[in-house]
Amino acid sequence: MMRYHPFMLVTILLISLLIVVNSNATALQGWKVYQASNYGHRFEISYQITHGTVSQIAPDIADDAVVVSIESNPFHSGILQIKIPRNLLWSDFMNGYNPRVQIDGKEMTTKSQVVDNGLCDRTVSVNFPAGSKSIDISWPYTDQPRKIGINGFIATDKACYSQGESIRFFGRGTPSILTVTTPQGNQFNIGPNNTGDGYFVASTVIEGKDAFTGTYGVVSNAGGDTRFLLLTSDYENFTVGKTRILDEYGKEITTPKRAGLYTIGTEVFNSGNEPRTFLYTVLIIDKRGNAEDTLSGEWTAPANQKSDAKVGSWLPKKLGDHTIKVVISSYQSLKQFNYTTSIKVR
Repeated sequence: MMRYHPFMLVTILLISLLIVVNSNATALQGWKVYQASNYGHRFEISYQITHGTVSQIAPDIADDAVVVSIESNPFHSGILQIKIPRNLLWSDFMNGYNPRVQIDGKEMTTKSQVVDNGLCDRTVSVNFPAGSKSIDISWPYTDQPRKIGINGFIATDKACYSQGESIRFFGRGTPSILTVTTPQGNQFNIGPNNTGDGYFVASTVIEGKDAFTGTYGVVSNAGGDTRFLLLTSDYENFTVGKTRILDEYGKEITTPKRAGLYTIGTEVFNSGNEPRTFLYTVLIIDKRGNAEDTLSGEWTAPANQKSDAKVGSWLPKKLGDHTIKVVISSYQSLKQFNYTTSIKVR
């Protein structure tokens, strides 16, 4: 019978453990979709993760929160990126605020941020420590909170709809009227169907004189409100030109300096016959893959004209190679432009 020295046994055990640990992905491996359910409604939530796996994603519309249960590597920190539908967590369509994140019950003030402000969802990136088990994501109230009435709440099945598409509402409570307010301030009522178990459903189609591109508000007379984005179809596509880095004098540069102050601009041509609003988001990543800064803004481009969108101010903090990711989207079109370039800070 072969006998092992205690030190040899420990060594074999450590090597075996390291083989298991290193079998986890060390880089984001592509998006997966988790089918999450809340109050009888199903949400498709996309995510990708390093050094761990996602075992559950539990949304709670009433509490404006998403809890992600993970099994993470005990020796390596990791990154979770998750696309959160805007109708799941209350969040303004126009702002760029980062979420509130708790990891294993402890609030994290850094290393979590929005990396993509999409029309219908937001991509949140969270750096989590080794051995983490739970990530709780919620949004600070930047305008006004989702009104949770004594009797319940109301929500939509999606965040974005096209003109003429059926819009479905659901919620808790027994309302008799849902009041919809258009972006122009006009109002109309919907009669909900109470399901008999303390919940209700309703649906409507918006077209004709009530159809505008923009955000619609919905209020329940039993308590609660929500909003959704309608995209009308009478707009042409937009085209995007060169992205430039500008110094404080507006001069284009190719090699920014650390501690300098810069503006990032992209040329956009609105080929439609009406003015339209664009959302412009820039993510700057350092050579280690960490997000150094996020810049975002919006502007209204005149019809049939080129518009030079600019956001700032970027103050480079580290030397070396950087990656700049630009996302430009139009509230009047589902088209989204993504652009990535590399620069060196000296």
